[in-house]
Amino acid sequence: MNTVESFPIGASDALSLRSSQSSPDVGDASSLGRGAGGQLLAIANETLAYNGHRYRLTNGAQSWEDAQAEAVSAGGTLVTINDAAEEAWLQQNFGKDTFWTGLTDRAQEGQFRWSNGESSSYRNWANGEPNDYKFGGRFPGGEDYVVMNWGAGEQWNDFPNSFAGQFRGIIEMVEDQQTLTYNGHQYRLTNNAQSWEDAQAEAIAAGGNLVTINNAAEENWLQQSFGNDTFWTGLTDRAQEGQFRWVNGESSGYRNWANGEPNDYKFNGNNPGGEDYGVMNWGAGEQWNDFPNTFGGLYRGIIEIGRDNPQPPNPPNPPNPPNPGSIGQPGRRIEAEKAQLGGSAAINTNHPGYSGGGFVDGYTQQGASSSFTINAPTAGRYYTTLRYANGPNGPNIGSGTKTLSVYVNGRDVTQTQLPTTGTWQSWKSKTEILELKQGENTIAYRYDGNDTGWVNLDYVWTSKAVGNGPVDDPIRSSNTVLDVQKFVKIPDSSNGKRPRINTMAYTGNRLFVGEEYDGRIYEIKGSGNNRQPQLFA
Repeated sequence: MNTVESFPIGASDALSLRSSQSSPDVGDASSLGRGAGGQLLAIANETLAYNGHRYRLTNGAQSWEDAQAEAVSAGGTLVTINDAAEEAWLQQNFGKDTFWTGLTDRAQEGQFRWSNGESSSYRNWANGEPNDYKFGGRFPGGEDYVVMNWGAGEQWNDFPNSFAGQFRGIIEMVEDQQTLTYNGHQYRLTNNAQSWEDAQAEAIAAGGNLVTINNAAEENWLQQSFGNDTFWTGLTDRAQEGQFRWVNGESSGYRNWANGEPNDYKFNGNNPGGEDYGVMNWGAGEQWNDFPNTFGGLYRGIIEIGRDNPQPPNPPNPPNPPNPGSIGQPGRRIEAEKAQLGGSAAINTNHPGYSGGGFVDGYTQQGASSSFTINAPTAGRYYTTLRYANGPNGPNIGSGTKTLSVYVNGRDVTQTQLPTTGTWQSWKSKTEILELKQGENTIAYRYDGNDTGWVNLDYVWTSKAVGNGPVDDPIRSSNTVLDVQKFVKIPDSSNGKRPRINTMAYTGNRLFVGEEYDGRIYEIKGSGNNRQPQLFA
């Protein structure tokens, strides 16, 4: 068979290859290749079948994270290669360009796992690989993502997400999920490997929960029906450490823990939250273990649906901010789904824990934005709090913090730093102090070229930046007199009493404290013994 060398076409190529009546079989091609005679060929993005799975290429060359996101949106993941025969089939059908695979050690350095949760141990590393190369210190993050068809031997290598180049990926999709019945209940796998929380959210959306295993006979049936990969179950002690319960509320006492498990392992301090979620088919004995939500890897879960499988109540919406009212009074909330959306931003409801009628996602492409209209009664500084989710996808997986640009009335005023929330159904708040004019203002959160994006937005709320208004992570101590003299000398209050602090916050690297008696906010300047308060509002 003739080898075809392909050349991906991206936006920078300024080239668009379109089908025409003279070449009806080409279609909208996303790559060019050269045949044996050197002629240019158009390679269509064809979907092919192998061993009950479907395969195709991503639409263009991109980072590993973007390729994986495209694969997930297509109903699959980047490819898992189970043996040399499958690898040979992929090369014969998609050529020998360098392609992203689903193998990654982004969760734990040196522990390479397949992104769909399969346990295939087949490897075809090139000599000296993987080596987590740092590019002479120019890329300290190293290499966490695996490509195939690298080098003269057309083997595997570990690469950074995008630092060393962008490639097309091979997407692997499972045929439509098979639903099986056992003792009057229905069972199927989640669509993809994911965190426990996301797997449980998918199970709830399907009308069930992650599986409850009542006895050895049911466990044997699950293994015979779905295989011996590691799967999430519905067993968890997230509510109370050490008290494992089934998430659907059943009281089954059957357990099949591996030796020494559960042990709430902290991964030498790298995972202080420990392990709260049960998996089956772990280790040589194919027994149970407790794992973290994401730190130990992503897995598919077994969904169980049955008439007597009670669903837990929907998580309560977070409480409204204090003192709801107009913007002139602390706490006006504007739901993100009511904002003016731009670019790829869109409304969704597929992760629980949001308020209102949904949340805004789609911050996966530059240009995505959500614009909120605020009617400020007076000009001045306002606390503007964004409630968001930052889960385990997209860039900056290692640090976890992602960014968006904040615009006020069309002007880029700051870049907000949004720490990880761990999962997509966990939410946090981030506050900025923004200068608003009297009357109508527009506050927009936008994914610009210097941002990471990849966050979901729930709502924005505002309050005048005076008195006891909301700040990031407030430390409230209204019943405790703090010896602020050891921290910083704040002027005595007009009533002559020693001042007390009832709010404290960092916004970026700026420290603010709120003093109780006169309702003023002070920004702390300097450092160490040279810290001095400056009246802020």
